[in-house]
Amino acid sequence: MTAIDRESIYDAYEEVRKDDSETNWLLLSFDDDNKIVLDSTGVDFEEFREKFTDEARLFGYLKVISGDELSKRSKFVSSHG
Repeated sequence: MTAIDRESIYDAYEEVRKDDSETNWLLLSFDDDNKIVLDSTGVDFEEFREKFTDEARLFGYLKVISGDELSKRSKFVSSHG
């Protein structure tokens, strides 16, 4: 069974989901003990995308805001690589 660092992951997840937070993505990875841990968070999509290399074992969570000036909605995407 794989262990998970739930507390740090949950805090980062909540930060991404907040409407007033600039943080719009998080990445999870495996540590040396095969535990799933928070790898990084950020605001730049290019940085998020560049982290997914052929060697990386990552899970990503990304907030995308769509709509117009009168109605903006947050949508969430999960990814792995």
